[in-house]
Amino acid sequence: MAEAGGRRVGGALIVGGAGGLGAAIARRLAEDEVNVAITYSSRAEAAENVATELRAHGSKALSCRLDLRSQTDAAESVRKVVEVFGSLQTLVYAAGIPIPQKYVSEVPIDLWQRVVELDLFGFFRLVQASLPALRESRGSIVAITTTGTRRHPPRDILSTAPKASIEAVIKGVAREEGRFGVRANCVAPGMIDVGVGAYILHQEFTPAVVEKMRRDIPMKHFGTPDDIAHAAVFLASDKAKWITGQILCVDGGWQI
Repeated sequence: MAEAGGRRVGGALIVGGAGGLGAAIARRLAEDEVNVAITYSSRAEAAENVATELRAHGSKALSCRLDLRSQTDAAESVRKVVEVFGSLQTLVYAAGIPIPQKYVSEVPIDLWQRVVELDLFGFFRLVQASLPALRESRGSIVAITTTGTRRHPPRDILSTAPKASIEAVIKGVAREEGRFGVRANCVAPGMIDVGVGAYILHQEFTPAVVEKMRRDIPMKHFGTPDDIAHAAVFLASDKAKWITGQILCVDGGWQI
């Protein structure tokens, strides 16, 4: 199979590619001449806009709807990538939903169930649907989690708990699927002022609290989507061919 930019050219499935982080990862993969499929739940126009942008720069890209609650949708997304691009080389899980910041004692059970169903169960469905194709291509999974699993931010349990479980699944895949040539890693972002991060910064906290958060980062500034994208694309590439089961914190040192 032809190679470009340190990775085997095939198809990458970017789950949550219509969002800020997912779109940045899609752009960086397209720069390496990787074909990209971008999924969306409700933001069809945003996903198609990203795909159109990539096609305008000479890349092969498509957008497709994915309901993370549906095993059928997960399987269909993988099937479409293999059909259109020839193989599934990379699964990137960058899905996220705006969630309220609540203490553990305040989280309604129905909200807990909804977040776990979409995030953790949705990821697990995708992993199971993708593994046969990833074994065939000797491909990789990159899950975008959170540095909050290393240093828990108060009121962030709806993010950290599902992401910690996703990290456990990634380690399980790395341990069990390495014999088939499949790798699995995580990028754990700190605070990024885009997507869900922007919602939290601007809807959940006062400017004074946001400034305190900024000062608490050793690098003294929030990250950018490209900071996360470059790490994710590296882990997906053949340059990281002997790296698996790892969690790379990209957070300006916040978890120290």
